Amino acid sequence: MGRSQPVSLKISRFVSEQATAAASSANSTEPSLPVWLLPQVLSLDAPTVALVWQWFFAKSFHVRVGSAVLFVTAACVWMIYAADHLLDVRSGAIYSSRHRFLAKHQRTIWAVAVIVFGSASVVSWGFPLSLWLGALELTAIVGVYLGIVHLLGAMTHRYWPKEFAIGVVFAAGSSIATWTQTGRDAWPEILLFAGLCSLNCCAVDYWEWQADGILLRYPHWMTRLVARHFLVCAAGLMGVAALVFAFHHTAVPVAVIACVLLLIALNGGRHSLSSELARLLADAALLTPLFFLLR
Repeated sequence: MGRSQPVSLKISRFVSEQATAAASSANSTEPSLPVWLLPQVLSLDAPTVALVWQWFFAKSFHVRVGSAVLFVTAACVWMIYAADHLLDVRSGAIYSSRHRFLAKHQRTIWAVAVIVFGSASVVSWGFPLSLWLGALELTAIVGVYLGIVHLLGAMTHRYWPKEFAIGVVFAAGSSIATWTQTGRDAWPEILLFAGLCSLNCCAVDYWEWQADGILLRYPHWMTRLVARHFLVCAAGLMGVAALVFAFHHTAVPVAVIACVLLLIALNGGRHSLSSELARLLADAALLTPLFFLLR
């Protein structure tokens, strides 16, 4: 990739080209999406992972969690991810099937978001105070994250490794019912899950960048470092998981190790897959707690 032109000029040209392409495609008939891509374009992959881990953490630490908490977990994650991608679309950053789908159906997505928000608000009305306070803390953090990413724009790609921020916030949100009731008892497992989420985000971002060569998504140097030394980082995370298991004897470290092994296998075979299929499978690899929940 040549570097003779300023990065800002290349990014501006890329955004302009994508915006033009989106406008032209809106007036043309697009080929139907494959069924396997629907969870991704509908932003259902991350909410599913969050719901499963919320349930898994609660079961592992003997915390009572009802269907209302699971629904609100999935609803909140969906709204955050949908808003994040809609803001991408609004700025002209359209570089995936998910973005193209949202660009074409923006009004419908916003309408659904309003319905989901209203439903989640009603369902969560009877939640305990500790859960509400934890949710407010996370809401503030997510607001700061979206502001940094979408107001500062390209500057964040150079100075802020957002994949690690996503990993930590996602892990905290996907275990909020547990840590608001157990205090510090679950934090070793939650931080371990945060490491898994960060590893997943770094790998996926790097894979997409390698496959598509999109300058706008040029990964942070820490993201590239993790992805280039993926096996070392994966082995380190499994080592930490084994250490946590030795002291706590919960199922969470075992599930994390299983997830990491699946990501290692996917990392080895990703060159024969499209970037979008690799992303979908990387998210699917985080669903191993289902084997513990449904047995």
